[in-house]
Amino acid sequence: FAEHPRGALRVRTNALGLRMDEEPSAAAPDLRVLVVGDSHTEGACDNAETFCALLAQDLRARLAPRTVEVLNAGRAGWSFYHYVGALESYRALDPDVALLVAYDGNDFYETLLLHHW
Repeated sequence: FAEHPRGALRVRTNALGLRMDEEPSAAAPDLRVLVVGDSHTEGACDNAETFCALLAQDLRARLAPRTVEVLNAGRAGWSFYHYVGALESYRALDPDVALLVAYDGNDFYETLLLHHW
């Protein structure tokens, strides 16, 4: 992957299929954010470089000493129907915030195609 500074990246998911190195904490954090989206959310980078991981770092610094968890449920190729499914699938994690990241370059178009079909 020539565009990446190291020439390669590692795609890793946890047992729930979230694009994260670790599992969600068993004890509810003070703030749990669930992010759903497509390839922009999943990221073509290492897990620590995704915007979800950077958001978690920023929120932890701003909200310390409170505990913060940002869950990355992004997946390349997903669109609005998938986003709804992800929100339903991860509902048991009881997120405080659900953040949907839409990309207008294809999300709306693909949904309209399926709707018209």
